[in-house]
Amino acid sequence: MQPNKKIVGVLLVVAIGQVIGRGTIGLLAVVGRQVAGDLHMDISAVFAGSSVLYVGMGLWAPILAKAFMRFGARRVMIAGTLIGAPGFVLLSLAHGPIQYFAAWVLLGTAGSATLTTAAYILLNEIAGRNARSAIGALMLVTGLSSSIFWPTTSFLSNVMGWRGTCLVYAGMMLLVCLPLYAFGLPRRTELTDAAGMAAPPKSGILGSETKSKGPRRAQEQSESEGRNSGTAGARTSEVSQETRKVSGHTFHLQNRTWVDAVYSSSLKLTTLTRGSEKYWSIVNDEPGLRAIAEQLGDVIVVWNGKAYRIH
Repeated sequence: MQPNKKIVGVLLVVAIGQVIGRGTIGLLAVVGRQVAGDLHMDISAVFAGSSVLYVGMGLWAPILAKAFMRFGARRVMIAGTLIGAPGFVLLSLAHGPIQYFAAWVLLGTAGSATLTTAAYILLNEIAGRNARSAIGALMLVTGLSSSIFWPTTSFLSNVMGWRGTCLVYAGMMLLVCLPLYAFGLPRRTELTDAAGMAAPPKSGILGSETKSKGPRRAQEQSESEGRNSGTAGARTSEVSQETRKVSGHTFHLQNRTWVDAVYSSSLKLTTLTRGSEKYWSIVNDEPGLRAIAEQLGDVIVVWNGKAYRIH
């Protein structure tokens, strides 16, 4: 029940941010002619600003991929919001094509870090395979952006002009989207800790599953797992070891720490703290090791001949 509440809260935050982001960058559909007259530009050149925006978003996507992996979607979206606000300010100050298109380059950079793909990555970080329904709901809500912001842009431009409208939208980036992303979205460390404490697969023997099957059944299944994995574990009638298998490694729970079956005390142990730069520099290029870190809590693992303690 709690994970459902969490994803609903995150979905609400992301939906508000996406509606604002999509709605504000669509202002040219309403004020395009005003901008063309004010800047003495052809209307087709004015609407080329939107093309610059989407080309910029596409060009930044592969570059930001590493940032999403290393820092998580939340931090990237915060950074993108901080770039989007100056983009609208620069747009409001534009008096010619150079400033005008430079503003759209900034907005394209911000859009690549905050819109659509970024939101989907965030939902996937939080909900994993269950993110599909959340993404579907987000797509429906985001479709309302023009319905909300076209009349809003029309009203604001009639009251304070298109330049004032851009300043209002810059303020929305800083006063609405930024606090929502900073305080309404879970931090990367919270997500990894939650993954480490998540319930194990059905094949594991932990918690309520052990209770429901009874200690005898649990011991039999543990011994069966040991034979299948080819690991020789100490089995006694008095103690039933809890066992997990992740990324081809078998782990036994010892004093609340998952220990790799191949670990030996003779190996030098390197400690990694989840969320640290050292942690991400190692696990980013090792998806198997990353899966172990995300599925288990405090863990000792032997990977490529090196022993790591991840907590």
